[in-house]
Amino acid sequence: IDTTGDNGEVKLWHLEFSAAGDALAQRNLVVSMDRPTDSMLKSQLNFIDTYEGLRAERAAEIITQLNQSTAFWSTIVRLDAATTPRTLELLEVALRLALRVEMRFKHTLAVPRPIDYTPQAQPLIATPQHGSLPSGHATESHIIAALLSRLAKEADEATHPYYHTQLFAHAERVSVNRTIAGVHYPCDSTAGQVLGVTLADYLMSRIHEDNEFRGRSYLPSEVEEARFGEDFNAQRDLLVTNDEIKVNGPSVHKSSGVLSWLWSAAVEEWNVLSGNP
Repeated sequence: IDTTGDNGEVKLWHLEFSAAGDALAQRNLVVSMDRPTDSMLKSQLNFIDTYEGLRAERAAEIITQLNQSTAFWSTIVRLDAATTPRTLELLEVALRLALRVEMRFKHTLAVPRPIDYTPQAQPLIATPQHGSLPSGHATESHIIAALLSRLAKEADEATHPYYHTQLFAHAERVSVNRTIAGVHYPCDSTAGQVLGVTLADYLMSRIHEDNEFRGRSYLPSEVEEARFGEDFNAQRDLLVTNDEIKVNGPSVHKSSGVLSWLWSAAVEEWNVLSGNP
């Protein structure tokens, strides 16, 4: 991870070393992210006020989601230590990667929280001490949704669309809940979505050597400020349209034997659950 430029840009790189391990053979961009301007962030404060009416309805959910829990994901797919231990292990690996990257990005970009701009934010929960963008909850929920969706597709492609829809709807709800709670702007969730899905794609490129990976860049400086007047449910389309998320050239990585083995074990669990042993 490194930083360049005056806009607080932060980049995550994949470093590929020579067979002997003593020389750098390749350096490929995984994801880069710019810091939004203060005016962009202030333009989104209205959403915290708008969403405040949902706090009573979502309070228990928000508090339970303070820490990532498999209990929520288990409402969509079966996740327990008895039947899916390797799947849980895979998700733990993904969450550790997401946490390590997101915290470095947060500290580097140092985006103030809503309460730092206005006392009217009045967060429902304690405001974390680290930076606001990208949202850690959005990053982690989207890396989980993306990986579980890929597992569902390998196990049973016919039912995959149903899993995919529900998994990402859940990831979006977790993300929006953080704005309802008053600790995040909608753009934090968009940035977290970009980071989470990109990290999931990166992991898949390490699992399957022939899986093409393309790094992404989140560039809020290219978004008109009016665009930042939209909530996450509107902004999330950026990942599909790539209007403001630039897709970089192909980047091929060597597969990881450990990750490939863990993925195969998780797929086998899903095959059994789907009735395709």
